[in-house]
Amino acid sequence: MRDEWALAGRDEELAVLRAAHDSGHRGVVIAGEPGVGKTRLASRFADDIGRADDCTVRWISGTLSLNPIALGPFAALLPYGGEPPSAGFHSLRWALKALADVAEPNGLVLGVDDAQWLDETSAALVQQVAAAGSAFVVMTCRTGVAIPEAVQSIWRNGHAERIELQPLSEPDVAALLVGALGGPIDAASGHRLWRVTGGNPLYLRELVRHDIGSGALYERGGVWMWSGGIAGNARLTELVTSHLDEGGAPVREALELLAVGEPLTETALGAVASWGAIEEAERLGLIEFRPSQSASERSARLAHPLYAEAIRASLGVAGLRRVSRTLADRLGPSESDVLRLAKWRLDSGAPADPSEMRAAARRAIVVSDHRLAERLARAALSGGGGGRAMNDLAEALYWQGRYAECEVLANDALAEAVDPSERADLAILRSSAQFFGLGQPAEAVQGLRAVEDSLGDEPHRSEVAMHRASIQMLSGHPRTAGREAQEVLTANRSTEAGRLRACGVAMTAWALTGEADRALELSGEALGLALQLAETVPAAAGGVTVGNSLALWLSGRPREAEEFTELLYRASVEREADDFRGVWAFLRGRAALEAGRVRAAASFLQEAVAALSELDPGRLLSWALACQAHALALLGDSLTAAGVLAEAEEARFPGMRIYETDVALATTWVRVSSGALTDARAQSRVAAELAQELEQPAARAIAIHDMARLGDAEGSAVALADLVGSSEGRLVPRFLAHAAALADDDADALATAAREFENAGSLLLAAEAFAEAAAAFSRAGKQASSLEARSESDRLAPACGHPRTPSLVSQRAGPDLAWLTAREREVAELAARGETRQAIADRLFLSERTVGNHLTHIYSKLGLETREDLARLFSLT
Repeated sequence: MRDEWALAGRDEELAVLRAAHDSGHRGVVIAGEPGVGKTRLASRFADDIGRADDCTVRWISGTLSLNPIALGPFAALLPYGGEPPSAGFHSLRWALKALADVAEPNGLVLGVDDAQWLDETSAALVQQVAAAGSAFVVMTCRTGVAIPEAVQSIWRNGHAERIELQPLSEPDVAALLVGALGGPIDAASGHRLWRVTGGNPLYLRELVRHDIGSGALYERGGVWMWSGGIAGNARLTELVTSHLDEGGAPVREALELLAVGEPLTETALGAVASWGAIEEAERLGLIEFRPSQSASERSARLAHPLYAEAIRASLGVAGLRRVSRTLADRLGPSESDVLRLAKWRLDSGAPADPSEMRAAARRAIVVSDHRLAERLARAALSGGGGGRAMNDLAEALYWQGRYAECEVLANDALAEAVDPSERADLAILRSSAQFFGLGQPAEAVQGLRAVEDSLGDEPHRSEVAMHRASIQMLSGHPRTAGREAQEVLTANRSTEAGRLRACGVAMTAWALTGEADRALELSGEALGLALQLAETVPAAAGGVTVGNSLALWLSGRPREAEEFTELLYRASVEREADDFRGVWAFLRGRAALEAGRVRAAASFLQEAVAALSELDPGRLLSWALACQAHALALLGDSLTAAGVLAEAEEARFPGMRIYETDVALATTWVRVSSGALTDARAQSRVAAELAQELEQPAARAIAIHDMARLGDAEGSAVALADLVGSSEGRLVPRFLAHAAALADDDADALATAAREFENAGSLLLAAEAFAEAAAAFSRAGKQASSLEARSESDRLAPACGHPRTPSLVSQRAGPDLAWLTAREREVAELAARGETRQAIADRLFLSERTVGNHLTHIYSKLGLETREDLARLFSLT
């Protein structure tokens, strides 16, 4: 990593400083908190103007150790030998003259670092230099501490421009990390690093350097991820804590209490720490008060997120117990939430109240702190918390990926549970561990049916039934699952949780089976219910959002699908909830792929694969890999795409068939990217047949439409016409209009189809249709219309990421390709890729002699002589 990375994101500040210099100011002052990059920015700026003006650049630094010595910081710049005049006016005149000698012959840039520590004489000298204009002053000072009056007068009197250097923004931190690490970092890790460091470049650099070495910052699948924390990072802890002890023992005690307890209201903080210490900590800039939800009280936090991290890391077990005991003993439910109060009691070593521990465990599960949830649930169990505590513990284990432990615990608890609600929750947990964790679909369904039967007419039976229906749907039977969900939705005997689960199953099943509009009609109620029950059944709430995403893109609304999935993804990043982060990242990438934003999709899906490789509660890794392979293939990266597709095949999970159509579609485009168009067309038919087997007419339509995109427009149009009545939404009608226009070589209809695709947000399909319209217009002799359509296709290409599909490759290769037959274009591209005649013959099931004849015709039609000419034509060189 380059040391210069601290200047990342500072272009705007540099521009302001240069403007101040150019406008006639005699200096600049850069203020900010420690580590924010003041010195690096000032040094860069001073060097820039020194070179530009051919000036001498000299630096002094204020320090606490030199503060008692008059002109101590200037010792290296002032003449050696003899004594200066007596202190006061004459000594300043002598020093000014000495600095003027230093400036000869071209002028001086005087850099002053940490001006807040200058002694009075040095501060006065700097003020005189700025006032006289005998040097251009570049000065840094820390905010939140006392500044010498003479230094303040420099900007107050207008001699210098003062800027306050703010911490880096989250996008700046993300860009900085990508540059420093040499590759992408997943958004959740980037967000956490920004939050923990507060955008402080120095802290960020030290954290990254240490954590690369320790393995806390690591690369997975080409994406960098961070596991969090600064424990063991001695250098960073030293930097952060260097001024935390300035206020003495009472202030340190207040900081420790806030580090463990934050945020605390003013009343709560005053109950555990002295007001004198609190006021001193605020004066030193160590704590800050912010508005809270209560209009009458402010909320207290440490001034920087790393202060809390560093203090907690320094406490040790005994110190944490001491501070936690104080908080637990002096604060009650009115001053803190149930989760923090229970954690303090747990950390203090005090006896645990099982009901309090249980309530806190549930809350920890909701906020995705599953290790803490496990501790709290175990404490509840040891205090006699009973079956519900076992349920909480099993769920905490499940979300940590400890599926075998979860199954054993849930099974044991289920054998003793009597309460219907408890039995339903345990049955769902056990089956989830079996199906999603251990790959035992038969056992999962069998166990659910047994509990369903035992519950009889109990309303909680609906929850178990809907979980079983979701497994049926994932296993390739969406119609059956949809019918069962409809029964629950129309019946009166179900719990709210059962109805929520039914909504998730129904929306997903209906979207898959061609009733996407019907699914979206349910989305208002479903999303409202999901929000209402998000803290009690978060997984079921997740099912509703997955169903809504599927319904949007399978109804032909890719733009809306992108907006919805982006919202979900950003919310998960900001909440720092890892449970479904991989799921939301995948849905975001899948929506981008459907919208034709291929390069963005490849990036999003790479991040999704990395996240799902860490935690994959829904077993979506294979699906994400298949979609990533699809995106890479569309971008023309055939070798990487083939490798990722092989990984997708290896990652297939027992019982999960919902995504097999996407694997088949990806296989089609991986074959296209390798130049095997005949094989690809055959594979698209396989994908269509598989979609029909899995009761997915919308996916079948996508596969059939791919046939048109790959050269079989007539067959595609006939098959799509048969599907128009079997799938709701605008997806199939748009596909049919496009395929029919291709089959008829109708340029105007192709341009209309392109505009329809673009209006819906299907950018790649729009770009292809415009390219096809351009070729059709050219064949019809309408060159002006052809140029216009080609321009429209070129306009969309950047947003798509410049993919390489047959229609777009033909357009880039030029109008000459329009004179080739479909078979000749296929042979030409394979030859352009460097394949031998025999290899082409084997791939296309032709004789080597036939391939030779095709190549002769190709060279003749295109006026080319060599394969290198073909490679250039296809933009492969």
